[in-house]
Parts: sequence; structure tokens; C-alpha cells
Amino acid sequence: MAMELTCLGLGKDQGKWAGPSCHLLQIGGANILLECPLDTTMLHLFLPASDMLVQKRDTLYEARCSKGSDADKKTTKKRPLRRFLDEEDDLDSWFHMEGKCISRSSDASGPLSPEKASQIPLETNLPLHFLRIMDGHVFLDVEPWYKTADFSLVDISSLDVILISSPESMLGLPLLTRSGNFTGKIYATSVTAKLGQLIMEELVCMHAEYIQNFGSSSPEFKPSWLNPPAFQDYPASFKKALVDDDGVGRANWHLLYRKKDIQACMDQIRCVHYDEEISIYDCLCIKASSSGFELGASNWVISGARCLSYFSASDLTSGHSMALNVASHIKSEVFLFSDLKSNNTDGYDEDLTSCSVKGICENKDKDYPVETKSLSGRCCGGVVHDLLEVSKVVLETILFRGSVLVLVNGIGELMETLEVISQALDNSNLSDVPLFFVSPVAEEILVYTNTIPEWLSAERQEKLYAGEALFRHVELLQQGRLHQLSALCSQETVKVWREPCVVFALNWGLRMGPAIPLMLKWRQDPRCLLVMPETGMTRLALAPFQPVQMKVLHYCRRKLGEMEVSAIIEKMKPELFLVPETMKGEFPSLGDSDSRASRNDIVFYNMWDILTIPAPRYTEADMMAEVACTVHPRQLDSGHSVGKVKVRIQQRGGKWLLDLPKLSQESDDALTEKETICWGTVEVTKLMDILQGNGLCCELHSEGHRNNSEHRIVVTTPSPATVELGLQYTIIETNDLVLRKLITDAVRSLLTFI
Repeated sequence: MAMELTCLGLGKDQGKWAGPSCHLLQIGGANILLECPLDTTMLHLFLPASDMLVQKRDTLYEARCSKGSDADKKTTKKRPLRRFLDEEDDLDSWFHMEGKCISRSSDASGPLSPEKASQIPLETNLPLHFLRIMDGHVFLDVEPWYKTADFSLVDISSLDVILISSPESMLGLPLLTRSGNFTGKIYATSVTAKLGQLIMEELVCMHAEYIQNFGSSSPEFKPSWLNPPAFQDYPASFKKALVDDDGVGRANWHLLYRKKDIQACMDQIRCVHYDEEISIYDCLCIKASSSGFELGASNWVISGARCLSYFSASDLTSGHSMALNVASHIKSEVFLFSDLKSNNTDGYDEDLTSCSVKGICENKDKDYPVETKSLSGRCCGGVVHDLLEVSKVVLETILFRGSVLVLVNGIGELMETLEVISQALDNSNLSDVPLFFVSPVAEEILVYTNTIPEWLSAERQEKLYAGEALFRHVELLQQGRLHQLSALCSQETVKVWREPCVVFALNWGLRMGPAIPLMLKWRQDPRCLLVMPETGMTRLALAPFQPVQMKVLHYCRRKLGEMEVSAIIEKMKPELFLVPETMKGEFPSLGDSDSRASRNDIVFYNMWDILTIPAPRYTEADMMAEVACTVHPRQLDSGHSVGKVKVRIQQRGGKWLLDLPKLSQESDDALTEKETICWGTVEVTKLMDILQGNGLCCELHSEGHRNNSEHRIVVTTPSPATVELGLQYTIIETNDLVLRKLITDAVRSLLTFI
């Protein structure tokens, strides 16, 4: 029984707009969806939730009215705060602590001067009212919709199972379950399900900032910026990011779900433990194993006609979660790798220049008064793969009285980053520097992560046995060094805020959440630092905040690369392993022509490829004890023992099973009389001797054989007859019934019948 694999997403590291990893697997008559993510990188196409352009207008208005009356100054001072403060909050906000203004320059700590304020470029309208240009890039000034994997190739109602590997890979689930067409089952570990729920709830809260600006919209109608008539005014690369070349991608955009959709989705998830075997319709068996990448994250073993191992984002050197379990994949014949480490980010930002003012002007023969200057070298930082290197840059920033904004992609990354940076501050006698974790679900995250010891690494579990907290944030909270804030604009923030500081927040592409007001506050201070995950889209992410003077450092989490994948393959020796096509250059030892010429076990897949994985030549089956008792082996001359058995073949728990047939006594006796199995080889010389001993005149012919037989015996008397002898058959041709029975008995005497 063959398997079919369709790639719906290559993974966020495989290309600028490839989207998170997602696959459709058809095996054993079941349709399995591997992951259901959101492509959050698409948020870069939209302006920030706090409407950066309005902020610039307000700043200009404030500067131009600075020569007015005191009443005017007081009024203009409050205007920017209304976008971030609730009505009951004190206007003496943290935004103006230490006399600093939101749009302060790099060389002044006071308000922006009228001369400098007049140099800030205002928003520029394009031919379409929802397009804006900032820093040479085109953006959508609308409420964002969210792009999923390409489900246009999938019948949602036919999906039987969805397997979720990590919290980030389940962000699109409510969009699928709220449609009402999905009737299958969703499987994930309990930690993945809980953390995924918290991240989705934060996303809904962050997205509410857009709803406050643009109002709520209906998911039943596609927005105007997704209508085909508007595409002719889009630059080529901008259009490609929105839709595919054939326009099918328009079906992948969805309005974000609500909190009630999240709860309805969570009710359909079945939580599993590591190495727990789950039967799917008795034809498949699935099992989760630790991937080492994130708290509760998993790889999957899918057993059916063939045993397939799906490796999602994985890490061999995790410092917090349970280590990558390779041994659980020892029986797998096919390995599917996704979300592998990519070192090729050349050209990411360069390609984005096609979404610039120049391309628009060439199409419209117009000149738009906007600034197109690239980022300065000072704000473009390096890429590091070690948290210790990140902590060194953070220490340097704090020593120069600069503040740090750290954006993380996952809860496990947050825990690890917080621990390393806080320890580095302690070692440098900087324990008085405040740490802030800002999220509407901050308290729930910090409490929950300290209650899951069985999902953590052995080193973390030893802390439990020693009576210590699983993570260091418990100690930091008790000491008052770490502050968990539900929002930046609150009375609690005003009371505890001090700078310099280190602020941690989940990464939403610098488009919503606490990162927006902090970027407005620190963006022109060269002493400050932004630590963010590497996506290859730095210029696009920072474009709405230009001019930016703060330092930018990218941190890439460890993933499986060429060395790790090669080591796993050499150890496990699968019959076939699948790797993304875009990673061929990253795996010279696997993808070069010389090595592939001597091995046929590598398959490189691409987006929308439908790969057929052939069924195995041999299949193992388990035999019921009742069946084994009915077998009566017979010893053969060759030393083998052979027995005849009547069985019923069925599947149970993803394995083939031999069970007793459900037959009546009459039909069982009839089959016993008719069914015979012969064993052995007819030796032609012995057969000739038997025939001649019975008075037959026969000759052995060595040429002119029919039916590709090895030997041909021609009988002339008492009646003509022909005997064809093959390796697995004997053919007797004669019109004399008595002679035919005589020859048949001679042949049967040389065989063993069971």
C-alpha cells in the first residue's frame, strides 16, 4: 500500500514567503495533516497596529504648536498617549519619565525640535487608498488578515487526523475548526496544547489594537486589497507575497479568529504523552516523541503499511526541554525532515527593494516625496547562534545605559533567554537592572512552565528532586527583579518602570504588541538594543520606524543541519529519507551528483509536489495465539518445516494481524479437501526412470521447449504425451486419461504434499 505526500509549506527558514512547514500525508486510506500554522511573516506587509504614521503626525503637530500657548502645549502632549493609555490611567506615563519623548532624537533627551520634526516624512498615498509607502517599502494600511498553508489542495472534510508538533504550529487551528467542515481528530502533547492556547490568546489580544483602529470586519467577505482588480497596481514582489502566480493564494487569507473560536478548537484536541501509541481507525498507529526544540514539542512516528518518521523542528542540544529521542524512530523505514537549519539568507533584503517607490513610480509615472534611504550600517547587527553571545551584547548595552528589547519566538526560547541574560547580569554585578516580561498571558505562562517537570530535560528534573524551582524566573519574581506585566500602559507599569532595563516579549514581527511603543521610545537611541529572531526581512520589519539608530542583533535557534541529519541517517539507516528541495545546497554530502549516483534513498521535495512512496516488498504480520495452535508443521527433506494454516488478514493498531477465519464447519471441510500445497522439485532423471519402469517409451528433448520450461519429455507409446517441467510447474498434455493419471502419479511421488 503506497503513501502520498504533498508539501503545503516548506518552513519559515526555507524562503522569504514559503510559510511554515505543513504537509498532507495519505496513508492506509487516512488523510493526515502535519501541522496547521499561520504564516506570521506576512505581518511584515502591514503597518504596525499603533499606526506609526499617525504618531508621526502627532509629533509634527506637537512640534509646530510648541510656540503656542501653555494650554496648546498641554493638549498636544497628551495626544500620543491616548493611543496607549486607558481612560483611567495616569497621564504621567512611563513614556515621559526622565523627560524623554516618544520621538526623541539620538543626540537629545528632550522633545523633538521643530526643525527636526519637519524632516520626518509623512505617509504617502498610493493610487489605492489602502497602500502606503514608508522608507521605500509598500505597506497595507488595513486590518491584517492571516495566511495559512495552501489548503486549496485539501478537502477539509476528508481530513482524518491533524498532528501538531509545537505551539507555534497550531496557530491556524481555530481557522480550520470554526469552518464546521472538519470532523477529524487533533493530537498534540498536553504542553503543546496549553502553550499554544496561551499564544493564540495573546495574538487575539494583540490583534485587538488593529480592531480599535479600523473597526471589526466580517470573515465572509474578502477585503478590497485581495480583489484581483487591485493587483495591477502592486509591485511584482509585493503581489507575489500576497498571492501565488495563478491567484490561488487568495484563498489562504483569513480574518483572525476570536477567543470563543480558540476554546472550541481546544475542545477538539486530544492530548498525548511521549511514546503513547494511538490507533487510528485500526489501520494506523501514531506515536509522539521528544524533538528537543521546545517545551512539549514532538516528532511523530506513523505506522501503517510503512513506518514513517516525521521530524519537525528539532534540536540535539536542548537546554530546557526533554532531549531529542532518536531511538523511538529505529523501526521507521521513511524519514521526513522539515524546518531544517538554513545558513543561506543572502538576498533576502535585496529582493525587498522591488517593493519600493521606484517600482511604483515606473508604473505610474509619478514621483512620491518619500525617503528611500537604506538602513544605516549602525542599526544592522549580526546573527548569532549562541545565547552567551547575546548576553554579552546585552551587558555591553546596559553598561552604556541603554535598554534592551528581546523578542522571542516561543515559550521555551523565552525561558532559556531570560535565564541566560539574568545570570549574565548577576555575574557582572548588575542585579539591580529590572527585567520585564510583557504579555496579557504573562502570569499564566510563568506559572504553568514551573509545573511540567516530566517534560523537561534531566538536568531540570534534578532541580525538582533537589527542591529547587524548575526555571530561574521563580527566583527572579520572588526577588522583585522580574516583573510580569499584562500591558505597558497601566498603573502597575508606571510604578515599577526604570531604565535601563531588559524587556522580553513574544515576536509578532514588530507589528503589534508591546514592541511597538518600545520601538517608538528607543528607536533613535544608539545606546539601545533590539534582539529579534532572524527572518531575512530586517529592512522590511524596521521600515515603519525609520530613522532607526538603535542596534539590532539577530538570534537564530539551533536546529538540525547537515551534520545532525547525516548522523541520524547513518545511525538509523532508513530506506528512504525526504529533504526540502531548497536545502539541497545546504547538504552537499547528500545532494551532489556523485553521492546520489551510488544511492537511491534521497528524495528532495518542493512546494505542491505530490510524492508517491512505494509500498514495501515484504510486510511483517503478527499471528494470534489461536492461529498458531492450528499450525502442524511437517518436516521436509531440505530441513525446513512447513505447515498449512487458514487465516483472516486484518489491521489493528497500524499492524497487520493474522486471525482465525469465520467459517462454518461445512465450508471448512470443503476447503480442506480442495486445498493442497506441494513442496519440492521434480528431478527429470528420476521421473524418466519411473515412467520407463511403468512400460512407457519416452525421450528427453533439450531443444524447442515450450512455455519457457527447463525440460521436455516426449512419450510415444502406449499413447503420445508431452511433459513440460519448469521450476514451479509441470504441464502434462495427452488425450489418454489413463496415461495422464499414470504420469500425474509419477510426478506427485517426487513431491511433498501438505
